Amino acid sequence: MDDYKVFHDCIHGLMTIHSLCARIIDTPEFQRLRNLKQTGFCYWVFPGACHNRFEHSLGTGFLARKMTEELKRHQPDLPLTSEDLLCVEIAGLCHDLGHGPFSHTWERFVQATGISWQHEDMSTKLLQYIIDKYSLKGEFLQFGLSEVHISFIKCLINGNKMTDKGIHPFWNQKGFLWDIVANKRNGIDVDKCDYFLRDSYHLGIKNTFNHERMMKFARALFIPGQGWQICFREKEANNLQDMFYQRAQLHRRAYQHKVNCILECMFIDAMLKANDSFTLFDLSGLPSFVSDEHYCLRGIVVDFGMKQENPLQSVHFYVKHSPEKPFHLPNESLFLGPKRFLEEKVLLLSRTEDPEIIAALQASFCQTIGSLGLIGGYCSINGAEH
Repeated sequence: MDDYKVFHDCIHGLMTIHSLCARIIDTPEFQRLRNLKQTGFCYWVFPGACHNRFEHSLGTGFLARKMTEELKRHQPDLPLTSEDLLCVEIAGLCHDLGHGPFSHTWERFVQATGISWQHEDMSTKLLQYIIDKYSLKGEFLQFGLSEVHISFIKCLINGNKMTDKGIHPFWNQKGFLWDIVANKRNGIDVDKCDYFLRDSYHLGIKNTFNHERMMKFARALFIPGQGWQICFREKEANNLQDMFYQRAQLHRRAYQHKVNCILECMFIDAMLKANDSFTLFDLSGLPSFVSDEHYCLRGIVVDFGMKQENPLQSVHFYVKHSPEKPFHLPNESLFLGPKRFLEEKVLLLSRTEDPEIIAALQASFCQTIGSLGLIGGYCSINGAEH
């Protein structure tokens, strides 16, 4: 236990964190996460949502190690080493290191300038910067982590098996570890486990997903043609469905709340000093006295994480009497499963209260939305709904 420090958390209780992780946490680059709101402008809509990226990062690192330990406990023959557990924990801890102010709003702002930018890529760069700046390679080596392990951590953060030199050497035997922090197969990972729990708690939105059960019934299995991946007991299907439903609820009720959208639009307008931010398409039939400086458009997408697809169809399951044989569940086996998994809306935000311009915007908006077969909503920039 000398290699661990203990943090008390409102979600997970007592969390043990490896001392090497604590060394990373103590750097100014990581400490800046204390000042980054986890849900961005949601804090202005939900006063309880005052939590930050800092505690979410600690929670994700804690859950990453916990899930890896569960796999090792249930399947002692898996080729898991203490170095692997530490790498997964560091990846969970540092997965959001690259977030900017207001979290995902900053990412949208940078992308609105025409720059291709992802916070995961910045997270890996900042991790390398911390290692170099504070000469941590020696401390990494003390715990058996060499360059190949640092590269492994970066791959886990991105959820990508590729490195500058090709496929990472750990992929063939340990590909299931890529599913723990940033699962690109189906979206079931500890990052979502923590922020679903944490955001629901601070937003005051009920949560029915049980992450403890999910981890207890997880198992690493080899899928022919796909490699090693994490599978789940077949009776966990409805619990996993609750996980995706919780995601949709958080997006619908909080992350894409209309006031939150308005605040984001105002922020990006101020940052860019321009008027074409978040425009999805041009409104048709606008009179000449109405220009794009009078409005902005915001797309709202609520899904289960894989657009039109049912994410459970990308999950392999197993049964108790045959745990080595993975399979897909048929759709009809799910209890009250939804028929569609994607909801799209367009929100028109007016920057003016001029009644003539507003009337023209509403008429053009209704015409354009109707031609596209979408659901739309109009409100003024000050939040008055129409």
